Amino acid sequence: MLGLGVMMLVVSACTSGDSEAEDSPATTVAASEVTDVNDESATTESISSPVFVSDAELLTLEFSPVDEGIYRLDSLGTPFSVEIIGDWFVQPNSAALVVFSHPDSGGPGDRDVVFLRPAQLSDPVNPTSGSESQSSWPAEDIPGWIDGLIDGVTISDIEDVSIGGREAVRFDVEIADDSICGPQSCIDFTTNNDVGDFAFDAGFTYRVHWVDMGEFGPVAIITGWPSEDDAFESDATALLSTVAFGDPQANPIPDGAAPWELGLGALVPPGLVQLPTAGGIEFDLAQERFIDQFSGFAAVTLDNAPGDFEILTPLRADGGPDVKTVDDALAAVESLGVVATEIEPATFPLGAARVFDMEGSSGTAGTKSIVTTDDALGGWRAPRLGRMWLFDTERGVIMVTAEAGSADNEVLAEAVALAEEILPTLVLASMPDGRSARSMADAAAVGEPSGDGILLTPGVYTSDQLDDVFLAWKLEDDLTLMDEFPGLVGVGLPGALRTENHLAAVFTATGIPGPDEGDDPLPLPSDVGAYIEGISQFEVSDSGTQTISSVEASWWDLTVVSGAEGTFPCPFGESCFPVLSHTSFPAVVIGDEFQFRLWSIPDPDGQVFALVQASPEAFDSVVAGAVSALNGLRVLPFVEPVEVDDSNLDQLGRSLADGPLPLEPGQYFTENMPFKVSLELASPLELSLSQPTHLALIPAGHDPVGPLQSLALLQPIRGVADPDDIGGPEGPPAFIDVPDDLQSWLDEIPQLEVTDSGTGTIGGIASSFVDLRVIGAPERRGTCGDLSCFALFDWQSGPWIIDEESPQRIWTVPHPAGTIFVLIEAPTEVFDQWADEVQPVIDSLSFG
Repeated sequence: MLGLGVMMLVVSACTSGDSEAEDSPATTVAASEVTDVNDESATTESISSPVFVSDAELLTLEFSPVDEGIYRLDSLGTPFSVEIIGDWFVQPNSAALVVFSHPDSGGPGDRDVVFLRPAQLSDPVNPTSGSESQSSWPAEDIPGWIDGLIDGVTISDIEDVSIGGREAVRFDVEIADDSICGPQSCIDFTTNNDVGDFAFDAGFTYRVHWVDMGEFGPVAIITGWPSEDDAFESDATALLSTVAFGDPQANPIPDGAAPWELGLGALVPPGLVQLPTAGGIEFDLAQERFIDQFSGFAAVTLDNAPGDFEILTPLRADGGPDVKTVDDALAAVESLGVVATEIEPATFPLGAARVFDMEGSSGTAGTKSIVTTDDALGGWRAPRLGRMWLFDTERGVIMVTAEAGSADNEVLAEAVALAEEILPTLVLASMPDGRSARSMADAAAVGEPSGDGILLTPGVYTSDQLDDVFLAWKLEDDLTLMDEFPGLVGVGLPGALRTENHLAAVFTATGIPGPDEGDDPLPLPSDVGAYIEGISQFEVSDSGTQTISSVEASWWDLTVVSGAEGTFPCPFGESCFPVLSHTSFPAVVIGDEFQFRLWSIPDPDGQVFALVQASPEAFDSVVAGAVSALNGLRVLPFVEPVEVDDSNLDQLGRSLADGPLPLEPGQYFTENMPFKVSLELASPLELSLSQPTHLALIPAGHDPVGPLQSLALLQPIRGVADPDDIGGPEGPPAFIDVPDDLQSWLDEIPQLEVTDSGTGTIGGIASSFVDLRVIGAPERRGTCGDLSCFALFDWQSGPWIIDEESPQRIWTVPHPAGTIFVLIEAPTEVFDQWADEVQPVIDSLSFG
């Protein structure tokens, strides 16, 4: 367990009461009366005009008391300095969020000063509907937000001010009528792209400084204290009088960012997850989970139990030596008095693991034994019950645990089940989810020149130029794209010139050169290493294996023996010789003026290789850089097309990327579901979602606020609506097991009408469909606004809803791996048109 106190900024739900705040006509303005907070008649004051102290000590502590002194903080992107005088605690201090508090603060709003970067404001007309309300109003329009805010909130003392050398708007906020409180908070205020949400609660007074940072968006400083006790106000004012901002910088949480990929705690959707822990890891997540992260720790929490699955990179025992071996980690755990009983070892993609059951007493539970930094607050703390897997990896010892926070064997069993679900997919090499991916060809068309190529900045790129495979490549650093043509992708360092030859290439080998010039290539030998070492013209100085592209790759360091028989002059030396053949050239040639490293990267056909060439003096550094870059590479198989002809040849087998993405006509596939799914588009559509349990397509250029039209695949379905308990406005939906006879189940739900049915074949599997519409006005659920609706299915990512305005067609496909549901949904007036448009897509479906 992480054992860290967290001061949550999403406050608890308000409690209703009869008391109301007494408004003072001289100082209080109802929200509905505000017209313009930048009115020229507003007064202007200066809280402070200190100078930013750029060389002050960088404050990196979290959840800790802070010594007096001047500190610099970079967490907001825009840096600022502050002087701490007296007793203060720093609470969260991470990307885009810093909280200082009174030592006796009991939580959000109780004597704290919050610094954050707001990217969106809540819906001022409906600011109590949960996190989705906090993304509907632009942060640049704070006057409009105040002007449109619902009654029940008192906005007072609005002034134009200066703080820290920047212009700002200041105003006070109180909940005057707590009957407006929503289920999660009273009034949602702002969010930073779903990181660091802030909400106003009843019983507190809040003072907001909305600080102008020009083109980079505002910074918000929010001071809160209990309304009946304003003694903290003077302390907060004194603190703010020392704040000074440096040059404005961009928000560190970019729009569309996945906060967990930035090392932040967040609710993570199912699918492929990438975390910065251990220098970058990835694994598959079967369902939505909250993942916490801190200083090399990642904890995937259980839903409704005090337990979790943790991935840790321990660097040293607490107060003791570095953890360099599995035995070191075990000794650190046992030093607490934890009983660690070794059980059968196990092997996973991460490597071979020693496995231990752990049991701690009430005296040892929560005691720290392993830390990841010099920060004394961070560290792993012993659980009451747990299971531990210890891996010795190229990045050091990786410690994985399943833990129960109490002596509850059922909770431990749930945590172990979660671990056993994740471990088979956990690997070190990290790839992002593809939402930001673009093809190298597109990047080259608009990129800036770099040496003899085009600059590729950090990001995710794809290439379909290699034979029979598809490349997805995450770049952490700038590279130059030198070549991309059939069979080969070549890169170099930024500014690379072909004359320097410090280059790398990834290519598919079609075979080896024939014995004589002009001969057709021979088949690729099964043992490439023996083939290379058997060529007398080559000098192999070293060889081995290493993890490249998340797989174990063989490599050879080689050059050509100068003057060897059969060699010939080439750009790489006076003595050159061919090593392999590929699509565009009869031979890949190496020479005696340079050193080369050749990797054989396992793929379905054993044809993918990477080659680095460099001068002898630069060879080691070039290879190190190539290894780093190649670890971001993924080699994916193309899917076999349903039909192949000249019209779709250049589109066959494109991998679907996650997130909204226009898809042009052509053949696509995804391996994101429990089995491979391929499909063909005859007209453009847009990918709405691609997860392990869900694939959804929507019209291209759809109206994001209009009624939904979609074609979706769901698998697996965990349950269906209980006909005896369709559900009311309160409580969770009720589900029963998926019946063998779908029609009989539907007949038992009086709120549904079957308007049509039929049979067909999908992916070679005999299938059937029904058309459904909602009748009889079942009780509403909150997710549907004013529409009558209910949850039709329960699947791993949540309930599947059907509502009265949008009928649905449900195909049932009895796939051997589990029934697939293919669903067409659209408003009544366009349903038939949409169904006709997507039926060819359904007809093209095939399943692995």
